[in-house]
This record gives sequence, C-alpha cells and structure tokens, in this order.
Amino acid sequence: RVEDGTLCGREDETRDICINGVCMPIGCDYKYGSNATEDVCGVCNGQNRTCKLIHDEKTISDIGIIHLVDIPVNTTRISVTQISSNIDRYYLAVRYTNGTYILNGLYSLQLYNIQIRISSAKLVYS
Repeated sequence: RVEDGTLCGREDETRDICINGVCMPIGCDYKYGSNATEDVCGVCNGQNRTCKLIHDEKTISDIGIIHLVDIPVNTTRISVTQISSNIDRYYLAVRYTNGTYILNGLYSLQLYNIQIRISSAKLVYS
C-alpha cells in the first residue's frame, strides 16, 4: 500500500492520486473528483478553438542537414513522423535559433529512445 497523495502513474501522464489504496481522479483544474480534461490545444475544459493544426508533408531526397521547419515559441504538441519505404539513414536534428544542436546534428547522433528537457518542454525522440 502506498501513502495517500501518491500519484497513480508517471507524473507526465496523470494527476490522479491514491487515497486509501484507491486511485481518485484529479482533473486538469486540479480539483479532487473532477473529470475536467484538456482539449487538443492543451486548455483545461477548452473547446479546441484556441490553437491551429498545421499539417505539412515534405519529400526529402538530398543528403546532409536539411531545414524543415521553424517551431515558434510556445508551440505545443508537435509530432514529426518519418515514413520510408526502405531502410534509410535519415535522422531528425533539432537546434536552437543560435545554431546549438539539442538533438543530433554535426558530430553527434542519437538513434532512438531519448527524452530531453528543453525549458518546460519535453522532447521525446523514438
């Protein structure tokens, strides 16, 4: 049995807490017993109207580091997916605007499965 107030899962996956051995819901409004959830924009009890979904596809055939996109400050919930018909040697590289690489690039290569904290954001590369 765990101590009351212990999270029922990983901190980045749930707000629910254990009370008397039972997981109790805590909504995004941080109220006990609340079913409040975040909308696709990350707004608690939102209505999916405060953000915009951008979908873009690129076909890459060049070798080397290729610029794909600039991600604005405060952007949330980004998914970059590589779809290949063959095994290839393309990797995602991420860098700050000053040119410093956060993931891959120049002389470092992380093949898969890493989590990197960038300020209050989390980059998951898999």
